[in-house]
Amino acid sequence: MVRVQPASIKIDPRRCMGDWYVQRFIPASKWLEGPAHNGKENYEYDEAKDRVKVTYTFNKGSLDGPVVTTYQRGYVRKDKGGYGTEWAVRPYLGFLGLPFHLPFSLSYYILDIDPADYSFLTCSAPDGSWMYVMTRAQEVDDAFLAPTLAKLSTLGFDMRQIRTMPQKAPSD
Repeated sequence: MVRVQPASIKIDPRRCMGDWYVQRFIPASKWLEGPAHNGKENYEYDEAKDRVKVTYTFNKGSLDGPVVTTYQRGYVRKDKGGYGTEWAVRPYLGFLGLPFHLPFSLSYYILDIDPADYSFLTCSAPDGSWMYVMTRAQEVDDAFLAPTLAKLSTLGFDMRQIRTMPQKAPSD
């Protein structure tokens, strides 16, 4: 496994709110995300609770497969440099008729982000066990992702483990 640190660049976490389309990934859960297509995370800031509502949706098995939705609570940790790149999430587990959020938080590091227009974001667990390269646009070309993938290689990620998330914008 790789060991990574959050990016040492100051960001405005509220500018990260909205839709993010998963382009490349190491699945957090192979049994859940293995057959994922059209992966999208939506971040919504809850001012009253000072946290982020995370909604992750994808089509299971194909571009038009059944929609799977998972939920998490997130928050920005007060990291040492005040960068805003160290977050934590608490997944919602709603199986066996016992819906609850985990009683502990999982680290979510922003490794890379476009600081000008927030057009891409790369996040990971500290040990690299899962990783997402996400963009604001649903469909992007390989040239757009090339610098991000090169950085992941430099950080020590095994590029053979990184999967492509099939994306297809709905036709009008």
